[in-house]
Amino acid sequence: SAAVPPAPAPEEIERHTPQSAMPSRLALFALVVVAPSAAASVDCGGHFASTCSACPQGNGAPWCNGDCVWSGNPWGEEGGECIAKKVAETQAIWYAGLTALTAFLTLLFACVYHHIVVRKLKDRSDIEFNYQLRGLFACFSDKQTCLHTTFCLPVVAAKNYSTTEVVGFWPGCIITFILTNTPLYLVSVLVRTFWAVKVSQKMEFPRGMLSTFCINLWCMPCDIGQESIQVDEALGAEVECCCNLTLTNRVVAEAAGIKSRLCGANP
Repeated sequence: SAAVPPAPAPEEIERHTPQSAMPSRLALFALVVVAPSAAASVDCGGHFASTCSACPQGNGAPWCNGDCVWSGNPWGEEGGECIAKKVAETQAIWYAGLTALTAFLTLLFACVYHHIVVRKLKDRSDIEFNYQLRGLFACFSDKQTCLHTTFCLPVVAAKNYSTTEVVGFWPGCIITFILTNTPLYLVSVLVRTFWAVKVSQKMEFPRGMLSTFCINLWCMPCDIGQESIQVDEALGAEVECCCNLTLTNRVVAEAAGIKSRLCGANP
């Protein structure tokens, strides 16, 4: 039988391959490898997509990597989105800048407020607090308290804590600011609940822990505004924008407290 000729070595095949075949190989490589990545211009980390928002494909944060980063809820696709890292960095810079500016303005106002209002109210902290209860939305009927609570919530809350001797003005102001201006809102509600219950005990109208937590979870500014009105009335004080403090006669303020206790006034 005729002997089977040996297979040519790979070097021989490459050496005898016509040069005209090389362009077709390059075209095939470009078609299979380069073209898909060029069309999908975003690297998602393991796969490509046309934009970062198309990276997850219903899989949430684990499929958002590479040139992209997940923003929002890290445990699922709802409540979050896949965005470009450059966009995320820009958002972080803006957030940090605005938070720093807010902190500076709050600190500036807190210094003035503490000097003009809180220090004078502290001189009346020995007055017997009366228990004139106000509704949750009482601050809406008092535009001065409403404005202070809306724009300077940590300062107003700290005034309430300080004058009732629950916690010092500066610790209360700083902690409230940090917790309410970061993603730690639930922690801020827990801290606020604990301090609000302490304030109510000082003013002799104890509140339930659960109801106070629910109210502050739903509308913390409403509760702080209501509390501020009660504290100011108990001390015979009226605070107007900006930092204008009017104090009633100390004897009148004490008499109002006594009347409230004896008659059970509840306006």
